[in-house]
Amino acid sequence: MFARNRTLTAIALIVLAGPFAATAAAETPKEIATRLLNEKDRAKAVLQFLHFGSNYSSHKLTGSGNVNNRNGTEIPGHFYLEYKYDWKVPGDTGTTTVSFFFNDKGTLTEIQVDSTDAVLNQPFLLADASIKILGEALYDGIKDKLSDSDRKLFRKLVDAADAKGLLQFGLRINLANSR
Repeated sequence: MFARNRTLTAIALIVLAGPFAATAAAETPKEIATRLLNEKDRAKAVLQFLHFGSNYSSHKLTGSGNVNNRNGTEIPGHFYLEYKYDWKVPGDTGTTTVSFFFNDKGTLTEIQVDSTDAVLNQPFLLADASIKILGEALYDGIKDKLSDSDRKLFRKLVDAADAKGLLQFGLRINLANSR
C-alpha cells in the first residue's frame, strides 16, 4: 500500500508540475529577442553593418521599454531594446547606441541609431558603400533561401545599397528562425 501511494504521489507531482514547468520555461517575445541580441556572434554581425571594418570590443543591453505611437499612446505588446556597442578601428575606439523595435509577436520592425561618437565611420556609411561592391554576391548567396516577396525586398535593398535596411531584413529573418 505504501509503495502504491508513493507511486500515485509521484505521478500526481509529475502531472501537476508539467504545466508549471512549461509555463516557467516559456519565454516572452521580449525575453527571446533579448537572449538572441545578447549573442556575441550576432552582435559582431550587427557591428559590421553599423561600422564596417571595425573590430568588436563588447556590447550590452542598456535599456528597454514599451513603445508609444505618435499620439503618445502605448502600443500593446510592442517593445524596444537598446544596446551599446563598443568597437575599435586602428588607432581609435568608439561607442554606438542602437534601439531595436519589435511588435507584440517579437518581430523586428525598426532599427534606430540613438548615438555614436564616430567621426569618419558613421553608422551604415561604409557598409552602404561596400554593398554596392558586394551586393551581387550577397544576393546570389541568399536568394534561393528566401520567399518570392523576401527575395524582391532583398534585391531592392541591395540595389539601393541600403545597409540599414539589409541589417533589419537579415535580423528579422535570423531572429525569427533562431527562436
